[in-house]
Amino acid sequence: MRKVLGANIPDIIFLLSKKVLLLVILRINPGCACLLLGYVSLMENFAYRMELNYFVYLLITLAAMGLVFLTILFQSLKTARSNPVDSLKYE
Repeated sequence: MRKVLGANIPDIIFLLSKKVLLLVILRINPGCACLLLGYVSLMENFAYRMELNYFVYLLITLAAMGLVFLTILFQSLKTARSNPVDSLKYE
C-alpha cells in the first residue's frame, strides 16, 4: 500500500525492519541472562570450569540481528520490486 502512495524501497525496508529488530533485541537479552544463570549453576558441580566471556553473547546477538535483517531485506526487496497492481487486484 505504501508503494502505491509513493514510498521508495529504502523507506519500506526501514519500516519493516525497525520493529522486528527491536523485538529481537528485547527477546535475546532475557534469553542470554537465563542461559548465563543456567550455565553458572551447571558449572558449579565441576572441578574444572571455563569462564564465559560476555563478548560471546554480544556476538550471538549481532549474528541473530544480522540473520533477521537479511531475511527481512530479501522479502522486502522481493515485495517492493513487484507491481503493486498485481497485489491489489486480488484484494
